Amino acid sequence: MQHFDVSVGPVREALRTLESEGIVVYAPRRGYSVAAVSLSEAEIVLPVRLIVEQAAFAQLRDAADEKLLTLLDDLVAEMRSGARAGSAQRVNDADMSFHEAVVTSCSASPQAVRLWQLVMSRVRMLFNVLTPLHSDLSSVADEHLLLLATIRGGSGEELRSLVEEHVYTQPFALLERAWKAEDHPAD
Repeated sequence: MQHFDVSVGPVREALRTLESEGIVVYAPRRGYSVAAVSLSEAEIVLPVRLIVEQAAFAQLRDAADEKLLTLLDDLVAEMRSGARAGSAQRVNDADMSFHEAVVTSCSASPQAVRLWQLVMSRVRMLFNVLTPLHSDLSSVADEHLLLLATIRGGSGEELRSLVEEHVYTQPFALLERAWKAEDHPAD
């Protein structure tokens, strides 16, 4: 900590905050480590995310906010750029920004935004696990391009189905496959 010129107090406070958000865990005499993401946790977090995002995407489709759609186009371009550079982190950051922009701009309920924010720290951790599992990082950008095309010209049912596939079905399947490949016991 001396190297960073920080005292122990703020570091402890930051670690406690991260622990309360489920990002790190503390083990006596071992210290802090990054919390693992489990299938049972995904079974809870992903449906919450799905409910909030389906409503937000539907509102975006109905409102057709061109300024927001332009921002989303730019974020997809950033995903594509990150994919070309082989940077899962850049793809993840742009992906998170894309979904955050949709939810915070289109959710009619401040409570829905808060609920989404509560689960997103864990969803970000899921992204860090899931993004490298894509056969090609550019497929993440492709998924978002399809979402945008459906917002601009698809039916409400097409959008609802696509958001469910993107936000819940596909991530859960990738996580389940990775979990089984690592030969984890049922959690």
